[in-house]
Amino acid sequence: MLEVVRAREAQVMPWRNGGGVTREYFRAGGDDFDWRLSMAQIDVSGPFSSFPMVDRILVLLSGAVDLRIDGFNVSLAQPLELVRFAGEADVDATVVAAPSTDLNLMWQRDRFEVIVEVRHVAVGDVLATGGVGVGFVALGECSFDDGDLEPGDAWSFTEACTVLAGDATVVLFELSPSSAVGRSESTRLNSSHGY
Repeated sequence: MLEVVRAREAQVMPWRNGGGVTREYFRAGGDDFDWRLSMAQIDVSGPFSSFPMVDRILVLLSGAVDLRIDGFNVSLAQPLELVRFAGEADVDATVVAAPSTDLNLMWQRDRFEVIVEVRHVAVGDVLATGGVGVGFVALGECSFDDGDLEPGDAWSFTEACTVLAGDATVVLFELSPSSAVGRSESTRLNSSHGY
């Protein structure tokens, strides 16, 4: 099954701390979500909202931002650089080049494990997942059975899907059931183009 959400269809939601808004593409599990994908614009420096028991991956789409996460400094200066951290971490953002736009995947850490990859896709590529796959078009265009996707569009899939046309750079997340239910995790940081 493949579900597409266009950029214009993403639901505008206020930040938990009232400091801005996010555009939500997917939310699984209701208010206390199992996982959610959203895109936010950071216009001014300030703290992030706290999400206990949730892990996050933030992917820079435009602009630049410096993050201080539980005392660690992480600079996201180039599009598609990313960082992974615990939702309850103490996070402050300093906008270096405004506006800073970022893609956020958040999930309950006792329910899912997540792999993220930034990759180029072209005609004939098959995207598969062992759980729930979630994709976001960062650059270019690509087509699946459900139509053409442009920058800012997202899709989710539970079965293999084939790129029918186009040439694009996409962010791909794979969510699989957690094998470590109830474990305690410290903040994990990784600033790279994929892992």
